[in-house]
Amino acid sequence: MSKPVSRRRHRSREEIAAILSALDSSDQSAAAFSRSEGLALSTLRVWMSRRAKRPRRPPSAALVPVTITAGSFAPSPLFEVVLAGGRILRFPCGVPTEELAAICDALDRPCSR
Repeated sequence: MSKPVSRRRHRSREEIAAILSALDSSDQSAAAFSRSEGLALSTLRVWMSRRAKRPRRPPSAALVPVTITAGSFAPSPLFEVVLAGGRILRFPCGVPTEELAAICDALDRPCSR
């Protein structure tokens, strides 16, 4: 007598994910779960192995649409102020002169503690 030929059932990724999720939420071992679900233990172990090798994204990671405009990567031009003692201050162009003078004066004064 010949053995009956069993047909393999091809499952989608979603079905496999649902089965593995059910296994995770059950309190059964993989062997007990495979018996209760009528799955070959070897198949279940292959699915578990593939899932373990797959890098997981953090659940909070999300893709967000971004609009890039021309010139958005151009750094703003800077100018430097060299103070006594060699300290260098870098400012974006367009800072009001009065603000720069006040900052430089404050930095040149000795600290009072």
